[in-house]
Amino acid sequence: MPQHMTPMSDARRWLAVAVAVGSVMVAVIDGTILNLALPSLVRDLGASNSDLQWIVDAYVLVFAGFMLTGGSLADRFGRVRMMRIGMTLFGVGSLVASFTDTVGGLTAARAVMGIGAAIISPATLSIVTSLFDDQAGKAKAIGIWAGGSMAGIVIGPIAGGLLLSHFWWGSVFLVNLPIVAISVPLLGALVPESKNPAAARLDVVGMVLSTAALATVLWATISAPEHGWTSVTTLGTYAAGAVLLVVFVAFELRNPLPLLDVRFFAERSFVVPTIVCTAVIFMTSGFSFVLTQLLQFVHGYTPIQAGVRMLPMAFVLISGSVLAPRLADRFGVRRIIVLGLLLQGGGGVLLTRPGPHGAYLLLMIGMVVHGAGQAIGFSPATALAMASVQKERSGVAAGTNATARMSGSALGVAVVGSILVSAYGSDLRSHIAGLGLPSAVAARAQESIGTALGESAKLSAAAGRGLASAARESFVVGASQALMVNAGLCIVAATIFAFLARIPAATKLPSDRHAIVGE
Repeated sequence: MPQHMTPMSDARRWLAVAVAVGSVMVAVIDGTILNLALPSLVRDLGASNSDLQWIVDAYVLVFAGFMLTGGSLADRFGRVRMMRIGMTLFGVGSLVASFTDTVGGLTAARAVMGIGAAIISPATLSIVTSLFDDQAGKAKAIGIWAGGSMAGIVIGPIAGGLLLSHFWWGSVFLVNLPIVAISVPLLGALVPESKNPAAARLDVVGMVLSTAALATVLWATISAPEHGWTSVTTLGTYAAGAVLLVVFVAFELRNPLPLLDVRFFAERSFVVPTIVCTAVIFMTSGFSFVLTQLLQFVHGYTPIQAGVRMLPMAFVLISGSVLAPRLADRFGVRRIIVLGLLLQGGGGVLLTRPGPHGAYLLLMIGMVVHGAGQAIGFSPATALAMASVQKERSGVAAGTNATARMSGSALGVAVVGSILVSAYGSDLRSHIAGLGLPSAVAARAQESIGTALGESAKLSAAAGRGLASAARESFVVGASQALMVNAGLCIVAATIFAFLARIPAATKLPSDRHAIVGE
Protein backbone atom coordinates (compact mmCIF):
# COMPACT_ATOMS: atom_id res chain seq x y z
CA MET A 1 0.00 0.00 0.00
CA PRO A 2 1.25 3.52 -0.72
CA GLN A 3 2.51 5.49 2.25
CA HIS A 4 0.93 8.95 2.50
CA MET A 5 2.17 12.13 4.06
CA THR A 6 1.36 12.79 7.70
CA PRO A 7 -0.68 15.93 8.54
CA MET A 8 1.28 19.20 8.50
CA SER A 9 0.54 22.89 9.00
CA ASP A 10 -0.31 25.14 6.05
CA ALA A 11 2.80 27.27 6.58
CA ARG A 12 5.06 24.24 6.54
CA ARG A 13 3.23 22.80 3.53
CA TRP A 14 3.65 25.94 1.42
CA LEU A 15 7.27 26.34 2.48
CA ALA A 16 7.84 22.78 1.27
CA VAL A 17 6.21 23.73 -2.05
CA ALA A 18 8.57 26.71 -2.31
CA VAL A 19 11.61 24.49 -1.75
CA ALA A 20 10.41 22.00 -4.36
CA VAL A 21 9.73 24.78 -6.88
CA GLY A 22 13.16 26.28 -6.29
CA SER A 23 14.72 22.89 -6.88
CA VAL A 24 13.07 22.35 -10.26
CA MET A 25 13.62 25.99 -11.24
CA VAL A 26 17.39 25.60 -10.99
CA ALA A 27 17.32 22.90 -13.67
CA VAL A 28 15.40 25.21 -16.03
CA ILE A 29 17.69 28.16 -15.34
CA ASP A 30 20.76 25.99 -15.89
CA GLY A 31 19.70 25.11 -19.42
CA THR A 32 19.06 28.75 -20.34
CA ILE A 33 22.31 29.97 -18.82
CA LEU A 34 24.33 27.29 -20.59
CA ASN A 35 23.10 28.40 -24.02
CA LEU A 36 24.25 31.92 -23.22
CA ALA A 37 27.67 30.56 -22.17
CA LEU A 38 28.34 28.62 -25.40
CA PRO A 39 30.46 31.39 -27.00
CA SER A 40 32.53 31.60 -23.79
CA LEU A 41 33.21 27.85 -23.99
CA VAL A 42 34.52 28.28 -27.52
CA ARG A 43 36.88 31.07 -26.47
CA ASP A 44 38.10 29.59 -23.18
CA LEU A 45 38.05 25.82 -23.80
CA GLY A 46 38.59 25.85 -27.55
CA ALA A 47 35.34 23.91 -27.98
CA SER A 48 34.35 23.05 -31.53
CA ASN A 49 30.75 23.08 -32.73
CA SER A 50 30.45 19.33 -32.17
CA ASP A 51 31.89 19.80 -28.66
CA LEU A 52 29.16 22.34 -27.93
CA GLN A 53 26.53 19.91 -29.19
CA TRP A 54 27.77 17.18 -26.85
CA ILE A 55 28.03 19.54 -23.88
CA VAL A 56 24.36 20.45 -24.35
CA ASP A 57 23.14 16.99 -25.35
CA ALA A 58 24.98 15.02 -22.64
CA TYR A 59 22.57 16.55 -20.13
CA VAL A 60 19.45 16.07 -22.28
CA LEU A 61 20.38 12.54 -23.36
CA VAL A 62 20.81 11.29 -19.81
CA PHE A 63 17.75 13.24 -18.66
CA ALA A 64 15.62 11.55 -21.33
CA GLY A 65 17.08 8.11 -20.63
CA PHE A 66 16.71 8.24 -16.84
CA MET A 67 13.55 10.32 -16.36
CA LEU A 68 11.05 7.45 -16.22
CA THR A 69 13.45 5.46 -14.06
CA GLY A 70 13.79 8.49 -11.77
CA GLY A 71 10.04 8.53 -11.24
CA SER A 72 10.01 4.80 -10.46
CA LEU A 73 12.88 5.19 -7.98
CA ALA A 74 11.02 8.00 -6.20
CA ASP A 75 7.88 5.88 -5.85
CA ARG A 76 9.76 2.80 -4.69
CA PHE A 77 12.44 4.19 -2.36
CA GLY A 78 10.87 7.45 -1.20
CA ARG A 79 10.27 10.78 -2.93
CA VAL A 80 12.14 12.90 -0.41
CA ARG A 81 15.09 10.52 -0.28
CA MET A 82 15.41 10.40 -4.07
CA MET A 83 14.88 14.15 -4.32
CA ARG A 84 17.80 14.74 -1.97
CA ILE A 85 19.94 12.25 -3.91
CA GLY A 86 19.00 13.98 -7.17
CA MET A 87 19.85 17.42 -5.81
CA THR A 88 23.17 16.11 -4.47
CA LEU A 89 24.08 14.61 -7.85
CA PHE A 90 23.09 17.85 -9.56
CA GLY A 91 25.25 19.80 -7.12
CA VAL A 92 28.28 17.51 -7.53
CA GLY A 93 27.96 17.73 -11.32
CA SER A 94 27.69 21.52 -11.11
CA LEU A 95 30.79 21.76 -8.90
CA VAL A 96 32.86 19.62 -11.27
CA ALA A 97 31.55 21.52 -14.30
CA SER A 98 32.51 24.85 -12.72
CA PHE A 99 36.20 24.03 -12.37
CA THR A 100 36.93 21.59 -15.17
CA ASP A 101 39.27 22.83 -17.87
CA THR A 102 38.52 20.27 -20.58
CA VAL A 103 35.62 19.67 -22.93
CA GLY A 104 35.50 15.99 -21.93
CA GLY A 105 35.33 16.83 -18.24
CA LEU A 106 32.54 19.34 -18.79
CA THR A 107 30.57 16.88 -20.92
CA ALA A 108 30.87 14.18 -18.23
CA ALA A 109 29.84 16.64 -15.51
CA ARG A 110 26.80 17.63 -17.57
CA ALA A 111 25.82 13.95 -17.80
CA VAL A 112 25.94 13.67 -14.00
CA MET A 113 23.77 16.77 -13.76
CA GLY A 114 21.35 15.11 -16.19
CA ILE A 115 20.98 12.10 -13.89
CA GLY A 116 20.26 14.44 -10.99
CA ALA A 117 17.71 16.42 -13.00
CA ALA A 118 16.00 13.19 -14.14
CA ILE A 119 15.39 12.40 -10.47
CA ILE A 120 14.54 15.97 -9.43
CA SER A 121 11.82 16.66 -11.99
CA PRO A 122 9.41 13.76 -11.28
CA ALA A 123 10.24 13.74 -7.56
CA THR A 124 9.37 17.43 -7.09
CA LEU A 125 6.03 17.03 -8.84
CA SER A 126 5.24 13.92 -6.77
CA ILE A 127 6.11 15.78 -3.56
CA VAL A 128 4.05 18.84 -4.50
CA THR A 129 0.95 16.80 -5.36
CA SER A 130 1.25 14.55 -2.31
CA LEU A 131 1.29 17.54 0.07
CA PHE A 132 -2.41 18.21 -0.57
CA ASP A 133 -5.50 16.04 -0.24
CA ASP A 134 -7.94 18.51 -1.82
CA GLN A 135 -8.07 19.16 -5.56
CA ALA A 136 -8.03 22.95 -5.13
CA GLY A 137 -4.80 22.76 -3.15
CA LYS A 138 -3.25 20.38 -5.66
CA ALA A 139 -4.22 22.64 -8.57
CA LYS A 140 -2.77 25.73 -6.90
CA ALA A 141 0.46 23.95 -5.97
CA ILE A 142 0.90 22.54 -9.48
CA GLY A 143 0.26 25.99 -10.93
CA ILE A 144 3.04 27.39 -8.74
CA TRP A 145 5.29 24.47 -9.75
CA ALA A 146 4.68 25.14 -13.45
CA GLY A 147 5.02 28.89 -12.91
CA GLY A 148 8.40 28.36 -11.27
CA SER A 149 9.59 26.52 -14.36
CA MET A 150 8.40 29.38 -16.55
CA ALA A 151 10.05 31.96 -14.29
CA GLY A 152 13.34 30.18 -14.88
CA ILE A 153 13.03 31.07 -18.57
CA VAL A 154 13.13 34.78 -17.69
CA ILE A 155 15.66 34.56 -14.85
CA GLY A 156 18.14 32.50 -16.86
CA PRO A 157 19.20 35.06 -19.50
CA ILE A 158 19.60 37.89 -16.98
CA ALA A 159 21.44 35.78 -14.40
CA GLY A 160 23.65 34.26 -17.07
CA GLY A 161 24.45 37.62 -18.62
CA LEU A 162 25.40 39.14 -15.26
CA LEU A 163 27.57 36.19 -14.27
CA LEU A 164 29.36 35.95 -17.62
CA SER A 165 29.98 39.70 -17.67
CA HIS A 166 31.80 39.64 -14.32
CA PHE A 167 33.10 36.08 -13.79
CA TRP A 168 34.48 33.12 -15.72
CA TRP A 169 32.13 30.75 -17.56
CA GLY A 170 32.20 28.21 -14.71
CA SER A 171 30.20 30.61 -12.54
CA VAL A 172 27.02 29.67 -14.44
CA PHE A 173 27.26 26.21 -12.87
CA LEU A 174 28.59 27.33 -9.49
CA VAL A 175 25.44 29.39 -8.93
CA ASN A 176 23.50 26.11 -8.53
CA LEU A 177 25.33 25.16 -5.33
CA PRO A 178 23.60 27.56 -2.87
CA ILE A 179 20.19 26.27 -3.98
CA VAL A 180 21.36 22.68 -3.53
CA ALA A 181 22.85 23.49 -0.12
CA ILE A 182 19.54 25.01 1.03
CA SER A 183 17.18 22.48 -0.56
CA VAL A 184 18.74 19.21 0.60
CA PRO A 185 18.45 19.80 4.38
CA LEU A 186 15.14 21.69 4.12
CA LEU A 187 13.47 18.88 2.21
CA GLY A 188 14.32 16.44 4.98
CA ALA A 189 13.16 18.85 7.68
CA LEU A 190 9.92 20.02 6.05
CA VAL A 191 8.54 17.09 4.06
CA PRO A 192 7.60 13.73 5.59
CA GLU A 193 8.72 10.79 3.51
CA SER A 194 6.21 9.10 1.19
CA LYS A 195 6.61 6.13 -1.11
CA ASN A 196 4.77 3.25 -2.69
CA PRO A 197 6.38 -0.10 -1.77
CA ALA A 198 4.16 -1.77 -4.36
CA ALA A 199 5.63 0.32 -7.18
CA ALA A 200 6.64 -1.55 -10.32
CA ARG A 201 10.13 -3.01 -10.51
CA LEU A 202 12.76 -1.11 -12.46
CA ASP A 203 13.14 -1.81 -16.17
CA VAL A 204 16.94 -1.56 -16.35
CA VAL A 205 17.19 -3.30 -19.74
CA GLY A 206 14.67 -0.89 -21.26
CA MET A 207 16.55 2.09 -19.84
CA VAL A 208 19.88 0.90 -21.26
CA LEU A 209 18.44 0.06 -24.70
CA SER A 210 16.56 3.36 -25.08
CA THR A 211 19.53 5.46 -23.96
CA ALA A 212 21.92 3.52 -26.22
CA ALA A 213 19.61 3.93 -29.22
CA LEU A 214 19.30 7.70 -28.75
CA ALA A 215 23.03 8.11 -28.01
CA THR A 216 23.94 6.20 -31.19
CA VAL A 217 21.70 8.38 -33.35
CA LEU A 218 23.09 11.53 -31.71
CA TRP A 219 26.68 10.41 -32.31
CA ALA A 220 25.95 9.71 -35.97
CA THR A 221 24.33 13.12 -36.42
CA ILE A 222 26.92 15.18 -34.54
CA SER A 223 29.89 13.45 -36.22
CA ALA A 224 28.33 13.54 -39.72
CA PRO A 225 30.00 16.85 -40.73
CA GLU A 226 33.39 15.27 -39.95
CA HIS A 227 32.83 11.85 -41.55
CA GLY A 228 30.37 12.87 -44.27
CA TRP A 229 26.60 12.50 -44.20
CA THR A 230 26.68 9.56 -46.63
CA SER A 231 29.87 7.91 -45.36
CA VAL A 232 29.96 4.27 -44.28
CA THR A 233 30.65 5.39 -40.70
CA THR A 234 27.64 7.70 -40.53
CA LEU A 235 25.18 5.39 -42.29
CA GLY A 236 26.44 2.38 -40.33
CA THR A 237 25.97 4.20 -37.03
CA TYR A 238 22.45 5.27 -38.01
CA ALA A 239 21.71 1.63 -38.87
CA ALA A 240 23.02 0.52 -35.48
CA GLY A 241 20.78 3.08 -33.78
CA ALA A 242 17.79 1.81 -35.75
CA VAL A 243 18.54 -1.78 -34.72
CA LEU A 244 18.80 -0.77 -31.06
CA LEU A 245 15.48 1.06 -31.35
CA VAL A 246 13.78 -2.00 -32.86
CA VAL A 247 15.20 -4.23 -30.12
CA PHE A 248 13.99 -1.74 -27.48
CA VAL A 249 10.45 -1.67 -28.91
CA ALA A 250 10.34 -5.47 -29.17
CA PHE A 251 11.56 -5.85 -25.58
CA GLU A 252 9.07 -3.30 -24.23
CA LEU A 253 6.16 -4.96 -26.05
CA ARG A 254 6.97 -8.26 -24.32
CA ASN A 255 7.66 -6.68 -20.93
CA PRO A 256 4.60 -6.78 -18.62
CA LEU A 257 5.91 -3.70 -16.77
CA PRO A 258 7.70 -1.66 -19.46
CA LEU A 259 9.78 1.46 -18.89
CA LEU A 260 7.97 3.11 -21.81
CA ASP A 261 4.54 1.94 -22.92
CA VAL A 262 5.21 1.95 -26.67
CA ARG A 263 1.61 0.88 -27.29
CA PHE A 264 0.68 4.52 -26.77
CA PHE A 265 2.29 5.26 -30.14
CA ALA A 266 -0.36 3.14 -31.84
CA GLU A 267 -3.10 5.44 -30.51
CA ARG A 268 -3.60 8.23 -33.04
CA SER A 269 -5.37 10.54 -30.59
CA PHE A 270 -2.26 10.45 -28.38
CA VAL A 271 0.60 10.12 -30.85
CA VAL A 272 -0.34 13.00 -33.19
CA PRO A 273 -0.29 15.74 -30.50
CA THR A 274 2.83 14.09 -29.03
CA ILE A 275 4.51 14.45 -32.43
CA VAL A 276 3.63 18.16 -32.27
CA CYS A 277 5.13 18.49 -28.76
CA THR A 278 8.31 16.74 -29.88
CA ALA A 279 8.59 18.92 -32.99
CA VAL A 280 8.09 22.10 -30.94
CA ILE A 281 10.87 21.15 -28.51
CA PHE A 282 13.12 20.01 -31.40
CA MET A 283 12.73 23.42 -33.03
CA THR A 284 13.16 25.30 -29.75
CA SER A 285 16.42 23.52 -28.89
CA GLY A 286 17.88 24.05 -32.34
CA PHE A 287 16.79 27.69 -32.38
CA SER A 288 18.35 28.38 -28.96
CA PHE A 289 21.62 26.69 -29.98
CA VAL A 290 21.89 29.06 -32.96
CA LEU A 291 20.51 32.19 -31.28
CA THR A 292 23.08 32.76 -28.53
CA GLN A 293 25.99 32.31 -30.94
CA LEU A 294 24.34 34.60 -33.49
CA LEU A 295 23.83 37.37 -30.93
CA GLN A 296 27.36 37.22 -29.51
CA PHE A 297 29.64 36.05 -32.33
CA VAL A 298 27.89 37.70 -35.29
CA HIS A 299 26.28 40.80 -33.78
CA GLY A 300 28.93 41.38 -31.13
CA TYR A 301 26.73 41.61 -28.04
CA THR A 302 28.22 40.92 -24.62
CA PRO A 303 26.60 38.14 -22.55
CA ILE A 304 24.51 40.60 -20.52
CA GLN A 305 23.45 42.47 -23.67
CA ALA A 306 22.47 39.20 -25.31
CA GLY A 307 20.55 38.09 -22.22
CA VAL A 308 18.57 41.33 -22.07
CA ARG A 309 17.79 41.12 -25.77
CA MET A 310 16.33 37.64 -25.31
CA LEU A 311 13.82 38.86 -22.70
CA PRO A 312 11.04 39.89 -25.13
CA MET A 313 10.94 36.32 -26.41
CA ALA A 314 10.81 34.98 -22.84
CA PHE A 315 7.91 37.26 -21.88
CA VAL A 316 5.98 36.33 -25.03
CA LEU A 317 6.58 32.66 -24.27
CA ILE A 318 5.17 32.98 -20.74
CA SER A 319 2.17 35.16 -21.63
CA GLY A 320 1.41 33.07 -24.70
CA SER A 321 1.44 29.88 -22.65
CA VAL A 322 -1.16 31.36 -20.31
CA LEU A 323 -3.37 32.57 -23.18
CA ALA A 324 -3.01 29.49 -25.38
CA PRO A 325 -5.84 27.39 -23.88
CA ARG A 326 -8.25 30.35 -24.12
CA LEU A 327 -7.27 30.93 -27.75
CA ALA A 328 -7.75 27.24 -28.46
CA ASP A 329 -11.22 27.30 -26.91
CA ARG A 330 -12.20 30.35 -28.94
CA PHE A 331 -10.68 29.60 -32.35
CA GLY A 332 -10.35 25.83 -32.21
CA VAL A 333 -7.51 23.57 -31.09
CA ARG A 334 -6.61 22.52 -34.62
CA ARG A 335 -6.24 26.08 -35.94
CA ILE A 336 -4.23 27.32 -32.96
CA ILE A 337 -1.75 24.43 -32.94
CA VAL A 338 -1.20 24.64 -36.71
CA LEU A 339 -0.73 28.42 -36.42
CA GLY A 340 1.74 27.93 -33.57
CA LEU A 341 3.86 25.51 -35.59
CA LEU A 342 3.94 27.82 -38.61
CA LEU A 343 4.82 30.84 -36.47
CA GLN A 344 7.63 28.97 -34.77
CA GLY A 345 9.17 27.85 -38.04
CA GLY A 346 8.70 31.29 -39.57
CA GLY A 347 10.38 32.97 -36.61
CA GLY A 348 13.50 30.91 -37.21
CA VAL A 349 13.61 31.93 -40.86
CA LEU A 350 13.11 35.61 -39.95
CA LEU A 351 15.97 35.48 -37.42
CA THR A 352 18.66 35.22 -40.09
CA ARG A 353 17.10 37.58 -42.66
CA PRO A 354 18.83 40.75 -41.34
CA GLY A 355 22.30 39.28 -42.00
CA PRO A 356 25.38 40.07 -39.89
CA HIS A 357 24.74 43.83 -39.88
CA GLY A 358 20.98 43.91 -39.28
CA ALA A 359 19.29 46.00 -36.61
CA TYR A 360 18.20 44.43 -33.33
CA LEU A 361 14.55 45.23 -34.08
CA LEU A 362 14.63 42.78 -36.98
CA LEU A 363 16.22 40.11 -34.79
CA MET A 364 13.63 40.71 -32.09
CA ILE A 365 10.79 40.16 -34.55
CA GLY A 366 12.17 36.71 -35.37
CA MET A 367 12.60 35.85 -31.68
CA VAL A 368 9.13 37.07 -30.70
CA VAL A 369 7.40 35.28 -33.58
CA HIS A 370 9.24 32.07 -32.69
CA GLY A 371 8.37 32.41 -28.99
CA ALA A 372 4.71 33.11 -29.75
CA GLY A 373 4.51 30.03 -31.94
CA GLN A 374 6.11 27.85 -29.30
CA ALA A 375 3.75 29.17 -26.63
CA ILE A 376 0.45 28.72 -28.45
CA GLY A 377 1.38 25.37 -29.99
CA PHE A 378 2.98 23.49 -27.13
CA SER A 379 0.54 23.85 -24.23
CA PRO A 380 -2.65 22.89 -26.16
CA ALA A 381 -0.89 19.97 -27.85
CA THR A 382 0.32 18.60 -24.51
CA ALA A 383 -3.10 19.03 -22.94
CA LEU A 384 -4.74 17.35 -25.95
CA ALA A 385 -2.41 14.36 -25.67
CA MET A 386 -3.21 13.99 -21.97
CA ALA A 387 -6.96 14.42 -22.56
CA SER A 388 -6.90 11.47 -24.98
CA VAL A 389 -6.11 8.86 -22.30
CA GLN A 390 -8.05 7.54 -19.34
CA LYS A 391 -7.28 9.13 -15.97
CA GLU A 392 -5.77 5.91 -14.58
CA ARG A 393 -3.22 5.91 -17.43
CA SER A 394 -2.37 9.60 -17.20
CA GLY A 395 0.87 9.08 -15.27
CA VAL A 396 2.28 6.66 -17.83
CA ALA A 397 1.06 8.86 -20.68
CA ALA A 398 2.71 11.95 -19.17
CA GLY A 399 5.99 10.06 -18.85
CA THR A 400 5.77 8.84 -22.44
CA ASN A 401 5.04 12.34 -23.71
CA ALA A 402 7.87 13.83 -21.64
CA THR A 403 10.37 11.24 -22.88
CA ALA A 404 9.42 12.00 -26.49
CA ARG A 405 9.90 15.73 -25.83
CA MET A 406 13.33 15.27 -24.25
CA SER A 407 14.42 13.07 -27.16
CA GLY A 408 13.28 15.84 -29.49
CA SER A 409 15.36 18.34 -27.53
CA ALA A 410 18.51 16.24 -27.90
CA LEU A 411 17.90 15.65 -31.61
CA GLY A 412 17.17 19.34 -32.22
CA VAL A 413 20.62 20.39 -31.01
CA ALA A 414 22.29 17.53 -32.90
CA VAL A 415 20.52 18.01 -36.24
CA VAL A 416 20.44 21.81 -36.37
CA GLY A 417 23.98 22.09 -35.00
CA SER A 418 25.39 19.62 -37.53
CA ILE A 419 23.67 21.27 -40.49
CA LEU A 420 24.97 24.61 -39.23
CA VAL A 421 28.59 23.44 -39.04
CA SER A 422 28.44 21.69 -42.44
CA ALA A 423 27.00 24.73 -44.21
CA TYR A 424 29.26 27.16 -42.32
CA GLY A 425 32.43 25.24 -43.20
CA SER A 426 31.46 24.82 -46.84
CA ASP A 427 30.60 28.49 -47.30
CA LEU A 428 33.68 29.73 -45.44
CA ARG A 429 36.00 27.68 -47.66
CA SER A 430 34.81 29.59 -50.70
CA HIS A 431 35.11 32.97 -48.95
CA ILE A 432 38.64 32.64 -47.56
CA ALA A 433 40.26 31.10 -50.63
CA GLY A 434 41.53 34.51 -51.72
CA LEU A 435 42.76 35.70 -48.31
CA GLY A 436 46.06 33.86 -48.52
CA LEU A 437 45.72 32.31 -45.06
CA PRO A 438 48.07 29.55 -43.87
CA SER A 439 46.42 26.16 -44.43
CA ALA A 440 46.40 25.36 -40.69
CA VAL A 441 44.63 28.65 -39.89
CA ALA A 442 42.08 28.10 -42.67
CA ALA A 443 41.36 24.58 -41.42
CA ARG A 444 40.85 25.72 -37.83
CA ALA A 445 38.63 28.61 -38.93
CA GLN A 446 36.25 26.16 -40.58
CA GLU A 447 35.63 24.31 -37.29
CA SER A 448 33.42 27.03 -35.79
CA ILE A 449 32.86 30.77 -35.89
CA GLY A 450 34.35 31.14 -32.42
CA THR A 451 37.58 29.50 -33.55
CA ALA A 452 37.64 31.66 -36.69
CA LEU A 453 37.28 34.87 -34.69
CA GLY A 454 40.03 33.72 -32.35
CA GLU A 455 42.34 33.04 -35.29
CA SER A 456 41.49 36.41 -36.87
CA ALA A 457 42.87 38.21 -33.81
CA LYS A 458 46.30 36.64 -34.44
CA LEU A 459 46.55 37.83 -38.06
CA SER A 460 47.48 41.18 -39.57
CA ALA A 461 44.77 43.83 -39.42
CA ALA A 462 43.63 43.40 -43.02
CA ALA A 463 43.69 39.59 -43.00
CA GLY A 464 42.03 39.49 -39.59
CA ARG A 465 39.19 41.75 -40.72
CA GLY A 466 38.74 39.65 -43.84
CA LEU A 467 38.56 36.36 -41.93
CA ALA A 468 36.22 37.76 -39.25
CA SER A 469 33.86 39.22 -41.84
CA ALA A 470 33.84 36.01 -43.87
CA ALA A 471 33.21 33.91 -40.76
CA ARG A 472 30.23 36.04 -39.73
CA GLU A 473 28.75 35.91 -43.23
CA SER A 474 29.23 32.13 -43.37
CA PHE A 475 27.68 31.61 -39.95
CA VAL A 476 24.55 33.45 -41.08
CA VAL A 477 24.44 31.23 -44.18
CA GLY A 478 24.81 28.10 -42.04
CA ALA A 479 22.24 29.30 -39.51
CA SER A 480 19.81 30.11 -42.29
CA GLN A 481 20.09 26.62 -43.78
CA ALA A 482 19.80 24.97 -40.36
CA LEU A 483 16.72 26.97 -39.39
CA MET A 484 15.15 26.24 -42.78
CA VAL A 485 15.22 22.60 -41.68
CA ASN A 486 13.27 23.71 -38.60
CA ALA A 487 10.79 25.46 -40.87
CA GLY A 488 10.42 22.33 -42.99
CA LEU A 489 9.80 20.24 -39.88
CA CYS A 490 7.12 22.67 -38.70
CA ILE A 491 5.33 22.36 -42.04
CA VAL A 492 5.44 18.56 -41.82
CA ALA A 493 4.19 18.58 -38.21
CA ALA A 494 1.47 21.12 -39.02
CA THR A 495 0.29 19.03 -41.97
CA ILE A 496 0.22 15.84 -39.90
CA PHE A 497 -1.76 17.54 -37.17
CA ALA A 498 -4.15 19.35 -39.53
CA PHE A 499 -5.18 16.17 -41.33
CA LEU A 500 -4.65 13.35 -38.82
CA ALA A 501 -5.42 14.76 -35.37
CA ARG A 502 -8.57 13.43 -33.73
CA ILE A 503 -10.24 16.17 -31.72
CA PRO A 504 -13.63 15.30 -30.22
CA ALA A 505 -16.20 18.04 -30.73
CA ALA A 506 -16.69 18.37 -26.98
CA THR A 507 -12.99 18.78 -26.24
CA LYS A 508 -12.31 21.79 -23.99
CA LEU A 509 -8.76 22.27 -22.82
CA PRO A 510 -7.95 23.48 -19.30
CA SER A 511 -7.75 27.26 -19.29
CA ASP A 512 -4.58 27.26 -17.22
CA ARG A 513 -1.05 25.97 -17.43
CA HIS A 514 -1.70 22.92 -15.23
CA ALA A 515 -2.28 20.97 -18.41
CA ILE A 516 1.37 21.00 -19.25
CA VAL A 517 2.09 18.64 -16.40
CA GLY A 518 -0.80 16.37 -17.15
CA GLU A 519 -3.11 17.39 -14.35
